[in-house]
Amino acid sequence: MNKGIAIIAARGGSKGVPRKAVKRLGGWPLINWTLRAAVDSNQFDYIFVTTDDAEIEQVVNIDFRDVQVIRRPGYLATDWVQTDEVLRQALRQLFYESEKWFGGRKITVDDVPYVAFLDPTCPFRDKDDIAKAVSLYLTKKHFGISSTVLCVVRDRKFHWRRRGQDTTIESIIENTNGLFEPVNHDPLMRVGRQTTSSWLYRESGAVYIFDPIKFLERGNYRQPPYIGYLLDESHAIEIDELFDWLMAETMLKAKNHDNL
Repeated sequence: MNKGIAIIAARGGSKGVPRKAVKRLGGWPLINWTLRAAVDSNQFDYIFVTTDDAEIEQVVNIDFRDVQVIRRPGYLATDWVQTDEVLRQALRQLFYESEKWFGGRKITVDDVPYVAFLDPTCPFRDKDDIAKAVSLYLTKKHFGISSTVLCVVRDRKFHWRRRGQDTTIESIIENTNGLFEPVNHDPLMRVGRQTTSSWLYRESGAVYIFDPIKFLERGNYRQPPYIGYLLDESHAIEIDELFDWLMAETMLKAKNHDNL
């Protein structure tokens, strides 16, 4: 296998935005944004969707004939299931029945140079983001570094964290929010947000590239060392709640207006 494989995990029982994988954003089912970016990136020999939902499967089969659907058991589609479990089940099924999934070829984990996990809640990551993340992974691998590439976004905000649960003075005069302390800045010597060098970086689910051997051995696809691919903030929106969906619609309308 010359290229890797991509896995998109989409369940039918989303809570923040019900049925969001098939809900239309800009005329497309949400999952199609991720599938189109994966196909157009030209980085994968095979692309798979793992789902428990018949409608999601139907959308994929109609719109992307070359993408295969792995039916996920219901117990792996609940609110408390971790993505690691979903990916592990998908990969084990692929390798156990490899001739079914890989065009009659006997494929093992050793034959797969990398796996990409693409979260379908990130519609605006594009084909170039995927290609650059894969290139970053392969460059590090060429020099003997087996890493996890993940997308990060520079967070140009000043962050604070709570100090303990009770700092007395009658719990700060019964203020249940308690005391806070700065994380990445000094409030007494604050500089402009454009000049500080102590930014935090927020993880995005847009693209993960990882070593399938390490993953199946250790059970977690986020294995160190971690290599960050800096994602443009406009590509990093993740749709988990209704507010996120409205933000995505607003961004699309603004983009379409600019293209008039």
